Amino acid sequence: MLVGALVGAAVGFAVPRLHGGPHVKLSTAEWVAIGTAPVVGVAIAQLLPAKADLTVPLQAVVLPWAPPSGGGLMLVRTF
Repeated sequence: MLVGALVGAAVGFAVPRLHGGPHVKLSTAEWVAIGTAPVVGVAIAQLLPAKADLTVPLQAVVLPWAPPSGGGLMLVRTF
């Protein structure tokens, strides 16, 4: 989850700059939210009791993905 949050934040900063958009200027409250959201999310995930749903290992499959606006590959897990 933490890696996904960091990658999402990096993409959110990079894409507007790559397209020539304005520089991102965030307020102090926004920086605090960006910094604390992943930490709080991980803490909640660790503190909530959850049993393992799956007892067998998952396998990954790469599938083509073709939405109306483009295309690409999708990594999915199968049971």
